[in-house]
Amino acid sequence: MPDRRLLRLFFALWPDAGARAALAATAAELRKTCGGRVPAANNLHLTLAFLGSVPAARLPELEDIAAGLARQSSGNSFVLTLNHIGWWRRPRLVWAGMRNCPCELEALADALASGLQSRGFHTEQRRFRPHVTLLRDADRAPAVAACETVSWRSTQFVMAQSTIENDGVKYRIVGKWPLQAASASL
Repeated sequence: MPDRRLLRLFFALWPDAGARAALAATAAELRKTCGGRVPAANNLHLTLAFLGSVPAARLPELEDIAAGLARQSSGNSFVLTLNHIGWWRRPRLVWAGMRNCPCELEALADALASGLQSRGFHTEQRRFRPHVTLLRDADRAPAVAACETVSWRSTQFVMAQSTIENDGVKYRIVGKWPLQAASASL
């Protein structure tokens, strides 16, 4: 009997422990002036592609796309430097982003979106705007746009599942793929 479950999935970059702690501390400070809800530190991530509800039976296809991408040149590791705080009024989100997006990040997100679309997966059609959500349901924009710089080397990307549990939303990593160190011969 085929697996008919639907899984709420997304691809993301997951900060290392130090970056997660720094982002969580920034979120806690921002909450004092902006209000809102701080996501659990373990949930902090930068979304590459949001898939929404996907039949569990299609999980192998997603793993195949990710493995292929990890083997391609667009799968090079890079440093993410979050140095800007922003606010989106409509969803009431305060986020950390970057003034200059690394070309490797853009290439990874573009290649992932292309691979997903070629296999019939629906992805968001709006422009890729890399960010880490720091506050949800914020009452107001932050007073300043600058933030303490938070950096981490992205050496892998992940596929995560979002579930709603009694104590809130939980993200569980269901697959990991390496990003190769950039070759000196390129």
